[in-house]
This record gives sequence, C-alpha cells and structure tokens, in this order.
Amino acid sequence: MIETACQAGVAYAMARAEALQGAALNRLRDQGITVSQLPREVLERLQAATNADFREVLESMRRFQAERAPWKQLGDLQRDWPLTRWAAAG
Repeated sequence: MIETACQAGVAYAMARAEALQGAALNRLRDQGITVSQLPREVLERLQAATNADFREVLESMRRFQAERAPWKQLGDLQRDWPLTRWAAAG
C-alpha cells in the first residue's frame, strides 16, 4: 500500500507539473523574462564538454531519452498538430 501510494503521488505530481507549465511560462513572460530554448550552438558546445561530471550527467540523460523515445513518439501529439481543430469541434 505504501508503494502504491508513493507511485500515485509521483504520478499526480508529474501530471500536475506538466499541466502548470503554460501558466508558469506566462507568469515569467508577464514579468518581462524572455523564455527560449538554448541555441543549437550552445547545445553543441555542451555536448563537446570534457568535464567528467557533466559528461556523466549528459550520458545518463541520453540513455533516459533513448529509453523514453518510443513512448514520446507514441504518447505525445505532434508539435504541429492543430489543437484548435478540437476546440472548434467542441
């Protein structure tokens, strides 16, 4: 029961955090903060980093991304999917 309760708590927290991201980005923008993705050049420099700790974290993240990729492909809508289509149909 403890394990199930912990799993439920984690699932709730992840879903809630995902749901709040749009509002959080809006609050940041309302405060004059520019929100953007890291430029490709920065990402490429990070990939080339030789710091052992950074390299370990990067490799761990890559393994996670590779493991999660099939779910992301199946579970997420394509970025260019027109969500307005559903709003108009409702």
